[in-house]
Amino acid sequence: MPRLGFAFGSLAAVSFMAALWSPAVLAQSAPADIPAVMSVCTPVVGEEYDGNKDRWGQCIAAVGDYLKGIGAPSEATNQTIADLVAALVELYRNDQACVVDETELPIAIETAAQLSTDGVQQAQILEISATIQDCQVITTAAIPVPELASAN
Repeated sequence: MPRLGFAFGSLAAVSFMAALWSPAVLAQSAPADIPAVMSVCTPVVGEEYDGNKDRWGQCIAAVGDYLKGIGAPSEATNQTIADLVAALVELYRNDQACVVDETELPIAIETAAQLSTDGVQQAQILEISATIQDCQVITTAAIPVPELASAN
């Protein structure tokens, strides 16, 4: 009988943890806008540049959760993706000796690229990510977004 009690307690703990990770619970904690994403990414990426990787993955998750929360991938979210990438690029530090894989910033940017429905935009965002990944100096043009078809 004690084993049955332990098994039931373990099952309850597993069920509780599964409920915490359910999409509905995760959706509640998704950032609601770009400033909310940046409120996660700015300190996380800053800490990573300082050598602290304790919160690795939080920026990537914030980007993905936000974009999925607003309906990406869809044509309607491509401009928001461009705006988010422009904000994320501001976190890149090229004022010090760059170390490849220093931060999750290029992965967070790739996450945004993967949720774009426009192939040209996606390629441009991936190029930005690769530039950061390779520790190169960034000079980017605006990321164009195709016109949406008129409802008329």
